[in-house]
Amino acid sequence: MSAATGDALVMFSVEKGSYYGLNDIAAAIWKRIESPVAVAALCADLEKDFDVSRDRCEADVFGFLQKLEAKGLLRVVE
Repeated sequence: MSAATGDALVMFSVEKGSYYGLNDIAAAIWKRIESPVAVAALCADLEKDFDVSRDRCEADVFGFLQKLEAKGLLRVVE
């Protein structure tokens, strides 16, 4: 479950009973991964909205996705 709070997003995991707050960039990623998307395509889209290089974007997005996966909030597939 998630709810927008301005530019940010608050998520609640019913299964874990935990809340997660996402800043504007993390919220933008979360909205874009509602449907399966390749990281390269995701970063190409994010680069249009945020001042970030391709390499930095991919590194940050991979790190964020790995954290979400570790918390059981998403599943990363090859």
